[in-house]
Amino acid sequence: MIARARCKFIKSTDFIFDELELKKIPKGLYFNSGRAALKFILEKLKQNKTKELLVGLQSFNCSVVLDAILESGNKALLYDINKVDFSIDLDILKSSTFTPNVLLLTHYQGIPCLEYKNIVDYCKKNNIVVVEDCAQSVFSSINDIEIGTLGDYVIWSFANDKPFSSLSGGALFCNSNVISFQSLQKSYKILKEPNLKAQMLELKTLRFLFNYSLPKHFNKNVIKINVIKFLIRLRVSDTLIYSATKGFFLFKAIELFLYLNPILKQKIKITKMGELKKKFLSNQFDRFSFNSDQKITKLEMYLESKGIKKISRKGAKIAWNRYSFICDNYEVFSDLENKIEVMNFNWPFPLHTLYPINNKIVLEGSYPNSEKASKEILNVPIWTKFILYDK
Repeated sequence: MIARARCKFIKSTDFIFDELELKKIPKGLYFNSGRAALKFILEKLKQNKTKELLVGLQSFNCSVVLDAILESGNKALLYDINKVDFSIDLDILKSSTFTPNVLLLTHYQGIPCLEYKNIVDYCKKNNIVVVEDCAQSVFSSINDIEIGTLGDYVIWSFANDKPFSSLSGGALFCNSNVISFQSLQKSYKILKEPNLKAQMLELKTLRFLFNYSLPKHFNKNVIKINVIKFLIRLRVSDTLIYSATKGFFLFKAIELFLYLNPILKQKIKITKMGELKKKFLSNQFDRFSFNSDQKITKLEMYLESKGIKKISRKGAKIAWNRYSFICDNYEVFSDLENKIEVMNFNWPFPLHTLYPINNKIVLEGSYPNSEKASKEILNVPIWTKFILYDK
């Protein structure tokens, strides 16, 4: 089976940790997670304004994004999305009764917000700070403008399903003087850094995912990260762990134990990323190249053979490992069952349904597109060749 995602730019030699060297990496602040990076900048923006901020974001979103906003002491304003790029429309932003202090602009699954420049220009005219959520869309562009270059601040994520990965991790980049990079750096320097043992555990878990996410090995237990990490911590060999992934009850029992463990339900911690993980990432940055255009073209031909029209995203250049679109009839993919992971891997419940009554969350109007996307969006892997559409 072909997995939903696989890190594009890792090589097996990267897991020889003693030989890793720090190559050139983008200038930024590197954190233990993308959500930690977001919480960090929102806390600093609140301190800078000396008041609670109203942060606008789309309802079709990851729940941890909302957690970061609320834990930073700010309020959230939820917007609906459009069904082409699954991001916020400029018209929705303009027609809102409320003007946010901060706009969290999401670029979904490698798809750049098609109104990127116009939205940022509007925000600048209205003194709205733009924080770009590029957790799923590093290096994509729209009309030759690379995302992450116009917003005031930019968030990256290095989770296991991202093209660049260190299993967990995130980064914050600064294009603004609302709070200067130098000022942010001062606060960053006093944060704790994980020890080498903790970094090694994460990278050994990623090594397991890297080795066993290939089509000849992959099964859906392979990506249950907390279970894999738990067994690696117990010094169970990768071979035995992989054998265990084929057994339903053992994995379910461990998964339930970890789910009930209150330690895993803590608030978002903000720490630095360790130097070993930075070295590991730097090798991947060094290998970056756009290599999905041809796969997208062939996949679109396959989709058209199933009666699904090509989506027009004019001017968009997508750097990602999945292809996303709305589909109200999953049965057209019955020939892919047990061959490729095709489903909604992200955000099955829009945020306005998870938090219907909360005085820190502002709801406005209805969210038909967010609800439709949550139910009907499909994500198809494009990180590798696949015989059904790559002929």
